[in-house]
Amino acid sequence: MNEEKQKQLESFADRLLEKAAEMNSLANEIYRLIGSSCTDELEESVPTLKEYTKIVVETEEENSKTIASITADDIDPSEGFRVRMTPRYD
Repeated sequence: MNEEKQKQLESFADRLLEKAAEMNSLANEIYRLIGSSCTDELEESVPTLKEYTKIVVETEEENSKTIASITADDIDPSEGFRVRMTPRYD
């Protein structure tokens, strides 16, 4: 993989992680605003990591390449990539 393509993929992965953190933050704000009476119903319909065993981030090529594998116990990025995590602040 050439250096330019790798940098582009890193940028996409960073943007994806930032958007995921932003969505998590917005969901937490919605839960806070609507109160606990509706929270239980929403939690049942919103997918969470506890419903999955692994998240795999990969390219869209015909012979896709794995960028990162994320499980509850491990984060395994491919060489040249990083995974940033945002803690829950509520």
